[in-house]
Order: sequence, then structure tokens, then C-alpha cells
Amino acid sequence: MRKRGRRYIFDQRGTTLLELVIALSVAGMLLPLIAAWLIALTAQWQQMAERMETRQQTTIALHRIGADVRSGGDFLQLSNGLALHDGEGRTIRYQLSSAGNLLREEVGGGSTVLATAITICRFDLEQGGRILSITLDDVRQTWWGRRSAL
Repeated sequence: MRKRGRRYIFDQRGTTLLELVIALSVAGMLLPLIAAWLIALTAQWQQMAERMETRQQTTIALHRIGADVRSGGDFLQLSNGLALHDGEGRTIRYQLSSAGNLLREEVGGGSTVLATAITICRFDLEQGGRILSITLDDVRQTWWGRRSAL
């Protein structure tokens, strides 16, 4: 005697053409949606990685500028940057190039690129040059200086 449910488990007929067409149609509708989602997710991840790299570059650049500011003084705001004397009496200029590179230049020495792809670079002197604020993209840092004129 056969049980009712067992005959379908051991059925040798296989799948029908209609079942295959339905399964392929459903897969054909889902695969483009999954692919579009993965492409959007990858693009979003790339944008976030670029923003994190830019943020890290600006933070490192601000730390480098901060070291010069803390060791020196005599801030002078230039049309496209800032000049100061460091602790050893050397004149250092910071400026943003037209290509978006933040440059550190020692007078009589060389020039160093501190950060690339900078869109906003602003040097602000307040209270007669005693307070220096620097804004790089969306990061702002402020220092108290000692003197204000070169």
C-alpha cells in the first residue's frame, strides 16, 4: 500500500517547460534589480572612501601647520595664503595652488605639497593677528599666536 505523499517525492517526470519559463522570468526580473543595487552600493562606498581620504589629508595638513604655528609667530595674511616665521626664524608660506594643492614653502628652501584636491582653503587672522583660524574643506582649526606682523 502506498502513502499519499510519497508518490510526489519519487516522481520521475521532472519539471515542466512552464515551470522553467516562470522560474527564468522571475530570475530575469530580479537580476537587474540586484545588479543595480550592487552598482549603487559600490559607487556610494567609493565616494565615502574618497571623502575619508580627503578628511584624513586635511587633518594631517592642519597638524603640520599647527606644529609650525606653535613653534613660531609673526603671522601675515597673503592674498592666497599665509606667511609666518617659525621658531628658527625661517619664513614659511602656506598657499593653495590653482590645482587645489596646499603648498608649504620655505623661503630659500623647497616647496612641499601637504594636501591635494582641496576645494576650500581660508586663513583668517583675528584680534590683530593674535588668533589664526584655518579652514580646509570642512575642517577648521584655531591657534593663538604670539605676534602679528612680519
